Amino acid sequence: MIRAYVDHGHWSSQVRKLGRIMKQTMEETLRGQAKLFTRDAIRFTPPFGDAPITEPFARQLEIGKEAVYRDRKYVFKEASSIRALCQGRFGENITKLVSTGKTAEANTLLMKELDVRNSGLQLSVLGPTWKKARDRRGRVRGVYPFILHDGILPSYNPGLNDLRAMPEDPELRRLLVQKLERVGSAKSGWVKAASSLKLPLPRWIKKAKGASSGTYHETGSQDRFGVEVRNNVPFIQASGRELRIVDRALKNRQRNIQKQIEAAFKAAKKRENA
Repeated sequence: MIRAYVDHGHWSSQVRKLGRIMKQTMEETLRGQAKLFTRDAIRFTPPFGDAPITEPFARQLEIGKEAVYRDRKYVFKEASSIRALCQGRFGENITKLVSTGKTAEANTLLMKELDVRNSGLQLSVLGPTWKKARDRRGRVRGVYPFILHDGILPSYNPGLNDLRAMPEDPELRRLLVQKLERVGSAKSGWVKAASSLKLPLPRWIKKAKGASSGTYHETGSQDRFGVEVRNNVPFIQASGRELRIVDRALKNRQRNIQKQIEAAFKAAKKRENA
């Protein structure tokens, strides 16, 4: 959230100074700063990489998708991606045990014989498995995948081990597609403010699930004018505090307003001397 009044501290002085140089009203100047703050807050909201302020939004989208693909690999692994489960006596025995409902026996054999770290067999992706594996920032870390096995001897498909491979299992494919479509939901909580401030955003952010949940509010006028912007997407609140999204965006704005002032002053001098 940002809520700035022009009669408060060093920030107020800088805003006033910029407004005088640019010959703007206080409302115009503060809206301009709110727009830049919103831009920075969006960039500091997941997904982002090592350089959130400078990396293109298209790159941030790819980073978000890569995280979903990677998380899926941590949660579920298809039996058809593991050669040992697709052939020989071991593969046949596991298949027979699963098909006859002897999942506990299959897991015992799996843990004893399979040289692949896993959390055991699971017949379907339905249920809370993926949700329970997520930490408070929504990421999956430090877990071993469940192996999906439907009780039919699978055909080995090594291509399934590629990071971006689409699953053969239809339910897992549907779940993965749903999560890929949600990339940008955290950023989209800033869409209402961005729209009010005429800040252009890519479609994947504007159309994400949280686009209607933000806040943009103006109060007062002239020297008592204030702007408040807020991201109200529920799941980003805890991680937003942990990531210091608002704090980082505000500090970036406070750091760069001096550069704006200097640039505006040079431009004004140039006009005077023209």
